[in-house]
Amino acid sequence: MIEFHRSPKQWDGILQALTATNINIAMVVTGGGTGVIPLCFGRVGASRNFVEANVPYSRVATQQYLGFKPTDSYASASTAHALARAAHARAQKQTDTQAHSLGISLGISLSAALPTHPMGHDNRENASQQDAKTSIPDYQIHVASHDTMSRRSWSLHFSADQCNRTTAESIAEQMFLAALAASIDESKQQPHGDPLSPLLAAGLAITKNMEQPGSDNKKS
Repeated sequence: MIEFHRSPKQWDGILQALTATNINIAMVVTGGGTGVIPLCFGRVGASRNFVEANVPYSRVATQQYLGFKPTDSYASASTAHALARAAHARAQKQTDTQAHSLGISLGISLSAALPTHPMGHDNRENASQQDAKTSIPDYQIHVASHDTMSRRSWSLHFSADQCNRTTAESIAEQMFLAALAASIDESKQQPHGDPLSPLLAAGLAITKNMEQPGSDNKKS
């Protein structure tokens, strides 16, 4: 079983560093990981950087948020990118106001399929109905961020017996923090440590990807 607990000190440090930037963030969370919303909004000065948070929890709500039905799974890297792109567009509209007119617009999405049982051992009734795609991991977490200059993503796949729901939620929150830290780093600020380090130390294999106009894509 994976053992991981998010660091409040690291969250506080990165959120504090964020207040020194002019980044305006619209976030969208589907599935698990909604704990990032109170973490980001439940502090003094949150309105300096966060313009809105949306939780299109059902598939219909996700379709309405995107304006179309995802061609891939609702918890997938491609859907996370589509959500981040939509969030970025919403952030741009919000930054047209006087208070945010000089800010950098950023959309961040979190799309996850997490364990439904608190102990992490699901007995899903539809398991026997799954087709030959048995190689697809049981659970996955995808975070993506979009701005006018780049798009980034972080993806993790894990099996049902690796962690419980509480741990999976903490992992999802930490991956979202990685997106925040990356945006600060791009603004020449210094975040407090790499949020991915404790996840990698726990043995998690996270795939990162960054795309910028006019340059080769970077994947690790």
